[in-house]
Amino acid sequence: MVLHKKAWAPISRLLTPLEGVRMTALLWKLVRQLITLSGNDIRPFFYDVSILIDDPGDQHLKFSSSHTSFTVHYCPSHTLKNFDMGSTNPLPSLLIFGPQMELPPKIVLANLRDELVKNQSLSSLVAAIENLPQFWRALANFDPELDEVQGAKYLSDLQHWISHGGEFPHRSSSVPNLLAVPVTVILQITQYTRYITGLGVKHPHLRVLAGLQKAGVQGFCIGFLGALIVANARNEAEIGAVAGTILRLAVCIGAYVDQDGGLGTTSPGSACIAVRWKEGNTNGKEEVAELVQQFADAYIASINDPTSVTVTAKQSDIADLSNSCRVRGYRVTTVHVKGRFHSSVHEPTVEKIIKFAMSRDDMELPTTDALQVPVRSTVDSTIIREGTLIRHILENTLSKPVNWHITVQAAAAQLSEDAGPVAAFVGAGSHAPTSLVPDSRFTIISLGEVSTSEAGSTLLSDSPSVNGIAQSEYPPKSIAIVGMAGRFPGANSLDELWQLLLSGKVMAQPAPVDRLGLPQTGDYANTKWWGNFLSDPDAFDHRFFKKSSREAIAWDP
Repeated sequence: MVLHKKAWAPISRLLTPLEGVRMTALLWKLVRQLITLSGNDIRPFFYDVSILIDDPGDQHLKFSSSHTSFTVHYCPSHTLKNFDMGSTNPLPSLLIFGPQMELPPKIVLANLRDELVKNQSLSSLVAAIENLPQFWRALANFDPELDEVQGAKYLSDLQHWISHGGEFPHRSSSVPNLLAVPVTVILQITQYTRYITGLGVKHPHLRVLAGLQKAGVQGFCIGFLGALIVANARNEAEIGAVAGTILRLAVCIGAYVDQDGGLGTTSPGSACIAVRWKEGNTNGKEEVAELVQQFADAYIASINDPTSVTVTAKQSDIADLSNSCRVRGYRVTTVHVKGRFHSSVHEPTVEKIIKFAMSRDDMELPTTDALQVPVRSTVDSTIIREGTLIRHILENTLSKPVNWHITVQAAAAQLSEDAGPVAAFVGAGSHAPTSLVPDSRFTIISLGEVSTSEAGSTLLSDSPSVNGIAQSEYPPKSIAIVGMAGRFPGANSLDELWQLLLSGKVMAQPAPVDRLGLPQTGDYANTKWWGNFLSDPDAFDHRFFKKSSREAIAWDP
């Protein structure tokens, strides 16, 4: 193989898709070595660093052939100006899909829907969404006990919203898991495809995969589904196809969590809190575990980092459990997830879902050897190489507790010799364990928060009109009210305040005398102080700053 300074020299070889993305890094290293040997007058230039089909019918870009052609060009430095160098945005070395959280505001969901229906590469995903009512009928026929979760109503509402637009049909605080789980997958995949489209290069998904060969793509809880979608897709079109298959699995996961929690019945269900102890407390996890055992059906669902866990318990026990944690000096934040995820109670459910999936062609997933980049099980942090993807998905979301900290730590360790690695997060906020953040080598970006002028712009993009009125038509000095938030006695959000008003409850209660420094001796020894008071008055308002509760618990006040 010869690279000559004065002539173009293509390097071509027939590769499988997996070999192709791995060859990117190898060829790049080779060219860099040649530059060192020949002097600085040769600059590497990857004008077509992409994987193209070498099809007998000359149908290039038809990613269905079993072989591919990978071509790299170089050119002398004085000719660089003649070619488009492509995107200058840093590509991720590690891609992370965050967990399910409270759904975003309706304007974000509206933009999500518009992005989704306009993106041709996601047409298979749109078709899968529109078919969800029929899919639900098949699932309910398979397991009639699921009728109580009212899947037909919620999924028909989702199908109608995708097909016709308008406002999202449900308040984010009242969405059941059978809707929230698939919507989380849809949101994250739409966010990712918007990011790669914004890179402005040919075959952007393949370029992203090339940069993920070491650390791969990882997913936390429901984010595990999005991670597998990206890791399985060999090109942009396959993202939508794989997402459509996994979307059906997301509906199953959400439905069975709702059924377990008694959705549609008088059962109070389960809720989650994030608990953090002080750094240096080496027994923190054991202390929290011992405390959790005092509450029936409570358990540690995930280890978020060395000083934080997520605990799931009965809704009726959450207040007492939270107070018990605070008495011991732990910080507690509500996690906006209802129901039992990561619980052994779902082991029979895993087998039930697998049996249902095996009866349907539209739930057939690729094998583990089809993964284009490393994906680690959050159960034990090992790279997935064996077993079936459906079992891995169900274990990582439903039936087993997870250790997110060691998973990200193991992935990041693969970049220990890399200069300037980039960790990118899909979803709202970022979900890097705090042990990763202090590593000064990492550039950490969130695909949900990048500027709208850059690749990966947020779904809250600029719009030429508001409520059908062009922005330029508003009078000068107009004020736009773009949102509101508030915390009140007995209600930590506007939705909770509305429910409080509807219930007609009186929130007067005995005053926290120690907190307010109220007199309790002398003339006031028998005085009963009453009032309406905020809970957790020193708590950080993470919603106002568009951060997740899991992020907030990791920060100092």
